[in-house]
Amino acid sequence: TAVDEFVRNENHFLYIAGGTRGDAQPLISLAYHMAKDHNVKCTFVASPEMKDIVESINYCKFIPLSVSWKKIIDEDKVYRDAMFDQDFAQMAKSMSKYYKDPEHKNVKTIMNIIENERDHGIPINIIVASSLEAVTSESIGEKYGIKTVITWFQPFIFSNEICPPFVDEETLPEGTDFYEYSMNIWAFFFNDQEEFINDLRENFLGIEKMTFEENIQLVNGDHKHAITLLAHSQVIVPNPSDWPDDVKVTGYFIT
Repeated sequence: TAVDEFVRNENHFLYIAGGTRGDAQPLISLAYHMAKDHNVKCTFVASPEMKDIVESINYCKFIPLSVSWKKIIDEDKVYRDAMFDQDFAQMAKSMSKYYKDPEHKNVKTIMNIIENERDHGIPINIIVASSLEAVTSESIGEKYGIKTVITWFQPFIFSNEICPPFVDEETLPEGTDFYEYSMNIWAFFFNDQEEFINDLRENFLGIEKMTFEENIQLVNGDHKHAITLLAHSQVIVPNPSDWPDDVKVTGYFIT
């Protein structure tokens, strides 16, 4: 519903779902709904192993990313163990070597899609991206002036009332300030990625660098170039009282 209200008369969505099936599946369901019920053209970019399931809905053109996250998880024991252990610091450290793409192969792929559709097809009006591709997708959308929707599959708007995602609350000292702890986690992740992110933005896309403050805005829904949707269910956990009133809560995308 949130996306329906936002898109109005737009007619070509580019879905970018870096990550595993848990990242792609909600966007596949959304793509099916928008194509079938609203006649919205669909181009879907994801890990190569997503090809069959994307194409099975009969509405989407599939284009693979250069990275297979399934292969990474299958082969990288350190990363896999960090995921199961909810070791966010190790996850970020392991993920960064895959996320960083000095040749910008995936960005080039996405730019080619946008420019080919602009010149020879139906121009892309909206980018819908999973959280793993949030910064890249927003940056590309900013370059081309395309609206960007970021779907966070965890309640990443920081709050002092709920424990940060990927963190086992039982491992934290009693009385931990969740808001401050969340900011420290995100600063750790951003600092690790900052050089790559801003090389992409400034030297490759020709747009301004992203600051940590702007990155936080992208997470919490205050960013001027993107709309942020939260996969948070009030049925399971009520909205924290310190969240802004205009937070767009869209549930867990379960159909």
